[in-house]
Amino acid sequence: MSGEAWPTPGDQEGVGRRDRPVGAGGLSRHARIQEHIGVVHRAVRRVTGCLPPHVDEAEVVGYGILGLLDALDRHGDLSGAEFEAVAAECVWQRILEALRDMDWLATEARGRVRELQLAYDTVERMLGRPATEDEVAARLEVTREKLCEWLEEASRTFVACLDQLVWVETAEGDRYAAPLSEPATSDLGPEQREELERLLAEAISKLPQEDRLVVTLYYYEELSFREISEVLDISEKRAAQIHGRAGLRLRANLAQAAQAAAA
Repeated sequence: MSGEAWPTPGDQEGVGRRDRPVGAGGLSRHARIQEHIGVVHRAVRRVTGCLPPHVDEAEVVGYGILGLLDALDRHGDLSGAEFEAVAAECVWQRILEALRDMDWLATEARGRVRELQLAYDTVERMLGRPATEDEVAARLEVTREKLCEWLEEASRTFVACLDQLVWVETAEGDRYAAPLSEPATSDLGPEQREELERLLAEAISKLPQEDRLVVTLYYYEELSFREISEVLDISEKRAAQIHGRAGLRLRANLAQAAQAAAA
C-alpha cells in the first residue's frame, strides 16, 4: 500500500493520527505505518477466506490500520520485532472487535453451528471415535456436500486466536471459552488463565491428526487458508471446512473440560 490513501472505516478515526512523530527514531506515524503495514496484511489474509459477501475486505484492512495506530499510541517507543509482536496483537483485536460489531454471522448460521456441534458430539460419543463426515451428515439427514458447506460457514466463528480465549461464567453458572476482548473477561486472574491454557492444550491434543494440524497451522503458525491449502495440498475451501470441524470439536472438548474442572 502506498501514498496517502489508506483504507479506513467510515468513522475516519485514523484521520489526524498518521503524521505526528512517534518514537523509534522520530519517524512520523505515516512512515511507521508504511514500515509495519505487513502486520495488517498478514492479519487480513487470515480472515479473508472467512469473510461473507457483505463484509468488504478493504474495510477490514482499515480496522487493521486502526489497530496499528493503537499500537503506536501505546507502544510507539518500541521498534523492530518487539514492536511488531505487540502491533500484531492490537491489529488482530481491532479486526475481531469490528467483525463482532458487524454481526458477520447470520442468526440462522449461528443456530447451525450449535446444531453441528451437537451432532458431532452425539455421534462421536456413540462411536467412541472421531466421526466421519458421512456419519455426521446421516445424523443431520443432509448430504455430505451440504454438511461441508455448513462446516465452511462454521469456520467463521472460530477466527479468534486460541491464546486469547478465556473462561466466561454465565448467570446460570455455566462456563464457556470466549475471546479476551469480551468485557466479562477483564478480571481474569493468572491462575484462571493458566488453567485455560492447560485445558486448551489438552483439548487440542485430543483432536484427530488432520484437525490438529490445521489448528496448528492457522493459530500458531498464523497461516491463511490459502497457505494451508498449499502446505497440505488441498483446496482452500477444504482447509476452511477442516478448520470449522476442528473448531466444533475444540468447543465440545473445552465444554467437557470446564464441566470436569467445576465438578
